[in-house]
Formats: sequence, C-alpha cells, structure tokens
Amino acid sequence: MKKFAVLGLIFLLFACQNEAKTTISPFGYAFFPLETGRFVIYEVDKKSYFSNDLPQTKKYQLKEEITDSFVNETGQKIYVLEHSVRDNETQNWRIMQVFSVYLSNNQIIMQENNISFVKLSFPLKNGLVWNGNFYNNYSREDYLITDFNKPFIINNLTFEKTLKVKQGNENPDLTKFQYREEIFAENVGLISVEATDVVYKQANQNKEIESGTIIKQKIITYRKK
Repeated sequence: MKKFAVLGLIFLLFACQNEAKTTISPFGYAFFPLETGRFVIYEVDKKSYFSNDLPQTKKYQLKEEITDSFVNETGQKIYVLEHSVRDNETQNWRIMQVFSVYLSNNQIIMQENNISFVKLSFPLKNGLVWNGNFYNNYSREDYLITDFNKPFIINNLTFEKTLKVKQGNENPDLTKFQYREEIFAENVGLISVEATDVVYKQANQNKEIESGTIIKQKIITYRKK
C-alpha cells in the first residue's frame, strides 16, 4: 500500500508541475510570449508618398524572430528580436534590424535603435492607457487597449483571444496624421499592424497626401516554441 501511495504522490507532483508550465498568467503575458525559437512571418504592403511625385508601393515579407536571450549586468533577462526581410518566399531572408525586448515592472519594453518603448502594460484590460514613451525623451504618447479578448480572423487564420493597441491620434488635423494600430493574439504575439504617418497638402479638404508612409502588416504564418 505504501508503495502505491508513494507512486501516486509522485504522479500527482509530476502532473502539478506540468500544469504549472501550461498555466497562462492572469496578467496576460501570453499576448507577448518571450521564448527563443518563436517567430511570426508577415506580408507587408508599404506605400510611400513624395512631394510632386507618384506614390510608390512595395510588397515584401517580414520575419520577426526571438533568436537568443541573455542576462545583463543588472540581472535582467533580455531577449534578442530579429527582423528579417525578403521580397517573396523564393528568396533568402536578410537581417534588417535587431532589437532587444524584456519584461520589467509588468511592462514589455522594446529597444529600437537604443530608444525604449513600452509595447504592453500588464495586467491587460479594456480601456487600459499607458505612456509608450515613458522610458525615452519623446513627448508623452498614450497607448490604449481596446477589443480585449475578442476573436480575430486574418489571412484565413483564426485567433480566439486578441487585443488591439491604439497609438496616436485617430482624428487628424488639417496637415498631419500619425496613427498606429497593433493587434496581438494570445500565445502568438503581434499579428497585425496598420500605421499611417503622412503630411497632407495644406488647406486641402480632400486630405490629399503630400509625403509620408502607410504600412499594412499582416501575419501569414507563425511558429511557437
């Protein structure tokens, strides 16, 4: 009897350990999973506008992959995030940029060209607002969470739980418009980006663009660890 009791206890402990590994944090960390080996591939449409010239459209693929991690001198675990590009699936990937990203004080902080941005703030909820520029010298920019835990379908991929982060001003003034929406999915991360940064021709009521870019980035495939 004692032998079976010991075996039962060992099985229970093993099951509890496995359950702990698969439990999703109530804070919502799974919306930006930090694990080496994960990647997402996107299709990107970029439209560039130039003064007195026709807009130029470029289509390409972007891969975002966590390739490595290390612990810095303060004991903070840092993940290495690589952006690679190619024109289409027949070409090899070319590394375009390397970022660092980490979780600190219940915030996902990403460093882009040595400038830190707060990408997500936890615990997640609808209506949550934070200053995405808290750790840099730029003026305050509020990030807002909407559509929390809602399903989303994109490129024939269905995600049961997603959220939207809005950055910038939805209501453009007469001459300039900067706005960005990012959608994150649980256990996957970033799945969609729509970003507009344009200057309109002055006093043009039709909002004719003089210069700037409009980017649409959508997930086409991904790999979990």
